[in-house]
Amino acid sequence: MNQYATAIRTTTPKDLHPKAITLAVLVALTMPGAAMAQVPSGQVVGSRPADVAGVTAGASLQYTGGLSQVGIGIDRDARLHGQASHVLSEDPLSAWIAQAWLGNRAGGLRLDYNWIPGIDGKADGAAFVRKLFAAVDQNRDDDRKLTLGAGLEDERWFGSVSASRGLTGKRYLGGPLVEQDVATVGGSDNGRPYLDTITTTTTTRYFRQAYDYGFGVRAGTFLPEAQMRVSLGLDREWGDYSSRQNTVSLGIEKFFSGSPHSIALFLENYDKAGKYENRGNGTRALLAYRYSFGGSTRASSAGWREARLVHRVEVPGSGSETREVVDAVQSAPPVVQTRKEMRIVKTTASMASDAFFEFDKAELTAIARRELDRVADILKTTERAGNIRIAGHTCDIGTEAYNLRLSQRRANAVRGYLAKAGLPADAFVAEGLGESKPKYPNTRATREKNRRVDVEFVQYRDKQEEVQVPIEVVTPVPLSKRQTVAPVTWREEVIDQEPAWVRRALRNTVPHKQTVDSYRGAKVTQVASTSRTWVNRAPVAQDDAVTVAQNATATIDVLGNDSDPDGNALAIVSVGAAAHGTVSIAGNALRYTPAAGYVGSDVFTYAVDDGAGGQASAMVRVTVQRANQPPLAHDDSFTVGYSGDWPLNVLANDADPDGDALSFISFTQPSQAVGTVAQDGNRLVFRGAARFMSVTFTYTISDGHGGTSTATVTLIDP
Repeated sequence: MNQYATAIRTTTPKDLHPKAITLAVLVALTMPGAAMAQVPSGQVVGSRPADVAGVTAGASLQYTGGLSQVGIGIDRDARLHGQASHVLSEDPLSAWIAQAWLGNRAGGLRLDYNWIPGIDGKADGAAFVRKLFAAVDQNRDDDRKLTLGAGLEDERWFGSVSASRGLTGKRYLGGPLVEQDVATVGGSDNGRPYLDTITTTTTTRYFRQAYDYGFGVRAGTFLPEAQMRVSLGLDREWGDYSSRQNTVSLGIEKFFSGSPHSIALFLENYDKAGKYENRGNGTRALLAYRYSFGGSTRASSAGWREARLVHRVEVPGSGSETREVVDAVQSAPPVVQTRKEMRIVKTTASMASDAFFEFDKAELTAIARRELDRVADILKTTERAGNIRIAGHTCDIGTEAYNLRLSQRRANAVRGYLAKAGLPADAFVAEGLGESKPKYPNTRATREKNRRVDVEFVQYRDKQEEVQVPIEVVTPVPLSKRQTVAPVTWREEVIDQEPAWVRRALRNTVPHKQTVDSYRGAKVTQVASTSRTWVNRAPVAQDDAVTVAQNATATIDVLGNDSDPDGNALAIVSVGAAAHGTVSIAGNALRYTPAAGYVGSDVFTYAVDDGAGGQASAMVRVTVQRANQPPLAHDDSFTVGYSGDWPLNVLANDADPDGDALSFISFTQPSQAVGTVAQDGNRLVFRGAARFMSVTFTYTISDGHGGTSTATVTLIDP
């Protein structure tokens, strides 16, 4: 139990702040005729001693989180999941937490460090709890990722950011997929057309891989009234091939007051896309049961803390309002040094005795009804936790059974009056305890104080308020022997208690995306092979013209002027018939024989093949003529000078019996180096170079049909 630091001041019920954390009301109703009690030395007159047993009666539970937690859940595919967490170590300002989860052959480990700044070794309730964590998660396919994150949490809200990095490489999906694509491309090389057949072999190996990077943000709140924690999250993950995934998450965990049990629901909706990913979305759901243990030793269940903060009003029995005080001291006006702190405040009201019940009766006096009206106003404006407990007590005068019945009637009287004042009847629990639980010795001096009714209730708000904390300097001052006691004395105590939210936040971890999602990629290898086929071009066959002697056989080289643009070898594959002779294929030539005695023209065709499917044909024109008679060349003599050019018309006296045109075949140079001879058309020209007497040279002529003749030319220099 936390220790209380108290500060005492006098006030009235109307001074109660409506946001006080705990209010306990104790009404002590005493019987008339009792003797006045002495106030212990060192206590303020009219106030209860702080060390009297029972001043902390009543309790409220506050959720602080357990030291350990285990859970089991089932997802939407009816697969089981398990999780466990444990606070490895903690102190008032920090906690180390380890977590693990396992399900569907997947799992993860996580380590958290949470801390809060402190003031004088105590948590600063106005600060945030800081959080850091590192987690390694793995899916059922052994894809893993590392997540690092940081967060903040205060009384109501928490939030975090995280970044993740994939740890594993490619996980190939089966064997390679092989595809072939065949394309034909035409072109030319140095004017020669061709067709290239390009065969592309594509080998694709698909794989999955944990997203390379991720970023997440979380925000949530703890709702004390509903005892529920709610969180929302958004994660974006991405990888190669324009792969990405967005995930929206919702987490709800419901706690049950005073119980180690809780139920959690986690939902995720994701949308993914990528170059090799079929775009789509999906939903994941997990319903989990969790059990916490190892929490506060004073909690009724693990993870819960008792808050014993009571506003108690004592309603004593009858008597006067003035009493004699022995050895009492009164505090002088305090010298106060103040400082503002965020604390939890307990307010206690104590009513003076001798005013509420007549002796041996259970009917409320006018004074009691007036004071209870004021108590009812306080109860109606105060937010309570639990029922209002009314307990009747008596002293030891009378039998035990009688006192038990009397105490029950007095408790019922107080309950009935407060119910008529507007409080709900089911808010009370009334009981008579008789003389079984005296708070003071049953002596003549203090017996009257045991004749009372205790009204107790608990209010606890897990919120801090700023109050002025006085540091009093008390100076004892003697009092007069008789002093008028105030009907009600109020006292505020400043409670040095760690706010429940601080411990809860130190033990709570901010959520992160545990699921290891992956994207689909592909390793593509392409190999291209080219097979070139030249486009065959047809050969070119040229017409031929030949002259054949009468009654002679001629071999005609018809391929001599034929060609193939692709350089293919040509072959004669066919020949047409000749009208005036016969023709046949003789290897790479044609053999033609004119009809006997025929003189004149003849014609026939032939075809050639390049061996690649290309063919061409041409025509051969044949002239059959009589037998040729050689020309007649006669000697010549010319007078020339030793210098200058001298034309020599040596053909002037030459002739051909067939009338064929004559032409020079060759000629020689003069026998002496006196000049040179050159051809100029159908004549020769001598160019003299030195004096001479007489020189000669020869020339040869042809009729164009194989006949030739040679003559001598004599040159004379006069």
